[in-house]
Amino acid sequence: MLIAIVTLRNYLRAREAERRCVTECATAVFARLKEQKRLAETDTNGLTVKFVPVPYLLSELLAGQQPHTAKYNRVRSAVERVVESNPLVRAKQHNVEGEIMRVWEWVGV
Repeated sequence: MLIAIVTLRNYLRAREAERRCVTECATAVFARLKEQKRLAETDTNGLTVKFVPVPYLLSELLAGQQPHTAKYNRVRSAVERVVESNPLVRAKQHNVEGEIMRVWEWVGV
């Protein structure tokens, strides 16, 4: 019984840590998207794009974790769900340096 309680407690702590990581990452994504939009609007040359490629952004935010592990994939999927469920973010496919990839763009004010 004691082993089951300790195992459950560790499981719940790990899930809570993942939820905190998802919240922190989503907040960082929103800040980065707002900043990218601001940079694109203030660029007088018109060379700065308004969007950010999802793979690059998430890899940057989750750099401290081992890629393609179960925890990494869970956190990444949860961050994608949170960000794409926000009505102020537009998700679309775009050509980035010759490669079609998913991008996010801040459409809010």
